[in-house]
Amino acid sequence: MKLKEYLKNRFKHRSKLSQVIDTLLVALLIIMLVPSLRRDYGSYLVRVFMTTPSLSDTIEIPLTKNDLNFMMLTPENTKVTLQEMLDKPIFFTWWATWCHHCVAEASQLEKLHRKMGDRIHVLILVNEPKNHIKDFLSKKNIQLPIYFALQGKTETLSAKSLPTTFVINKNGTVVYKKSGAKNWNSEKFLQFLQQIE
Repeated sequence: MKLKEYLKNRFKHRSKLSQVIDTLLVALLIIMLVPSLRRDYGSYLVRVFMTTPSLSDTIEIPLTKNDLNFMMLTPENTKVTLQEMLDKPIFFTWWATWCHHCVAEASQLEKLHRKMGDRIHVLILVNEPKNHIKDFLSKKNIQLPIYFALQGKTETLSAKSLPTTFVINKNGTVVYKKSGAKNWNSEKFLQFLQQIE
């Protein structure tokens, strides 16, 4: 009973602004404690502050034989290696449903796939059960070209954080690497992708 009286008296003597701030902090604490709320509200905040990818991050790292033999399962349940996909440049992203940065950029990836799908391969790589991914995408009404990793990450295509994106040219060289959610549909980045051979 003493705690209840203490809180009542403390709240009563505070300014309206302090009461509003306290209420917002309690709401934020609740959001942070509930995982699904944390992911949804976290991804919303990421979308609000999402930036365009910097083109100063271009690199040139040739893929090794081990990298090129990286085995994936396509959305059509066919096994394929990176080597087999080098007929076009590859936009390759490590992604997960539990990652709010990944969820935040999902609509950007969907738009990128629609705009560039004939010109490049868009590969969204996951290490989660198929039914979980399918349910998640259906619930969010998102259509992404999801590929399932059939082996661990390769050295060149490893990621310390999610999402991590690589752009690979037709010669099997990584020409771009970036971690974090980005607006992949910026005019400069789309021009960059169109120039890759």
